[in-house]
Amino acid sequence: MRSSPHHITAPPDPPPAEPAGTEAAAAPEWAALRRARQEGPLLSLAAAEDGVFRLYLPLARALAADFVGGAAAAPVEVEWAAELALAKAVLGWPGDDGRGFQAYARATIIDRLRRQAPSPGHQRATAAARWTSTMLPTGGVQMGR
Repeated sequence: MRSSPHHITAPPDPPPAEPAGTEAAAAPEWAALRRARQEGPLLSLAAAEDGVFRLYLPLARALAADFVGGAAAAPVEVEWAAELALAKAVLGWPGDDGRGFQAYARATIIDRLRRQAPSPGHQRATAAARWTSTMLPTGGVQMGR
């Protein structure tokens, strides 16, 4: 079958919507943080920082999972290290908006994870139990009941 010079093609697909965490999607959170830094009380500043943190939390968790080999869930101490690095990135970000923040946060998180020793695979399920045992004054043994 020959194609004619007047072949009709379908219009191109529209560009996909921007996923959460991109600069455009994050603009309202960054605007709230900018306002809170300039004029707001400490409570609104903390809430705005938390909003930005939560927006980029999936990035931190994905980087933590990638760090341990793409597991569905990273060991708790690796995930916490990634979240701590994200918090430091949010608190230390000097910009008024989020332009460039994702790259900055990614670099901050990766740097922190490289200093974090990953748990061996067989210890992933017990990472939380190990942490709990160090936090209980009885060496992990709950008293009573």
